[in-house]
Amino acid sequence: IEPQYATRQLIFTLLADTMYFFIHYLLNYLYNKIDFTKDYSIYLGLFILITLIVTQLWGVEVYGSKNWLEILGLRFQPSEFLKIFFIIFTSIILSRGLNKNTFIYSSSSIVIIVALFALQKDLGSALIFFAVYLIMLFIVDDKLYPTIISLFAAITMAVISYYVFGHIQSRVEAWLNPWKYISDKSYQVTQSLFAIASGGLVGTGLNLGYPKFIPAVHTDFIFSAICEEVGIISGIIIVLLLCIVTIIGLNYSKNSKKTVNKLICLGLSSITGIQTLIIVAGVLNIVPITGVTLPFISYGGSSLISQTINIGLLYFINMKENGEINE
Repeated sequence: IEPQYATRQLIFTLLADTMYFFIHYLLNYLYNKIDFTKDYSIYLGLFILITLIVTQLWGVEVYGSKNWLEILGLRFQPSEFLKIFFIIFTSIILSRGLNKNTFIYSSSSIVIIVALFALQKDLGSALIFFAVYLIMLFIVDDKLYPTIISLFAAITMAVISYYVFGHIQSRVEAWLNPWKYISDKSYQVTQSLFAIASGGLVGTGLNLGYPKFIPAVHTDFIFSAICEEVGIISGIIIVLLLCIVTIIGLNYSKNSKKTVNKLICLGLSSITGIQTLIIVAGVLNIVPITGVTLPFISYGGSSLISQTINIGLLYFINMKENGEINE
């Protein structure tokens, strides 16, 4: 799409690969240095809260969302990395067993996090965080009513957000009737539908399509460009590969003996699956577009590096559970 994006993404890929091995060896080193019997949830919670507040106060607005930080000329998206910290934070809390205290603690935490994301107009992150939390809560919930209460709260917050935030109303209206607002609110998604349709099963051929007609095509709508130029079949293959990654992570969760490891693997693998579902459904106008990246595919260093760290953590936990790493 753009040579400069390819060059930058190559650099991001090298950084992500380096980070994968660094995280793996760092965790292996720290495993015998840190007392994991202690409760570190309060420190993780404070780190997440402070990062979100800093982003709210001094963040950089991109495409209408104030969810970026810029340090020494380098711009990154904190929410991509906070996903991992949030999963570990929630896993530690829920691994104690679901009771009144842990439910109030975890649910109040997710409400605060989602509220801050709403203020930043980062609806994609808010949806992903809440969805992952509900999945993790459901797994440890043997009474079901805590999960039902949380689900009802999520629906209530979504309805309130619709009436409070104008940009949410615009996206819902564009989703319900895209052809009515084809030159305005729904220009992006209608161009996406045109691109996918014009590509057909095998695509127009590399560099023979018109993906640049879609705003932000290299990030949120990269799936549309792929379907246009290399076909819907290629798009399906990408979705299947990401499904395989998710299933492998879920299998790691099922085979984990420690509850906290089981929950961490569940959360990390759920992120990949949920994010893929949201963005693919969004570009197809099945759900309102929320502006999240397609894992490992969309342009962007924050997304690629965080997803690579995600895979590294999953692999490390699986090796630890199987005794492949010495205590």
